[in-house]
Amino acid sequence: MHADLTTAITEHARATERWLGSVEAVSPQQAGWRPGPERWSLAQCLDHVTITTSPPRSAHGAPPGVTSLAAVATAALA
Repeated sequence: MHADLTTAITEHARATERWLGSVEAVSPQQAGWRPGPERWSLAQCLDHVTITTSPPRSAHGAPPGVTSLAAVATAALA
């Protein structure tokens, strides 16, 4: 594997660990809170980052065992 690709993969993994660690203490209710009707919740933002920076997924959606953070937060608010 090319050295630049190896570096990019390593940096991506470290960044993912950092942002996941920064939201560990956030409750589902907090993650689901939206600051306005046209604004995204924290959970929606994290889902977006996860989806857009993850390896390609199958046509059937997320890999097994992956749960949408927005879905968890929405269920907690119900």
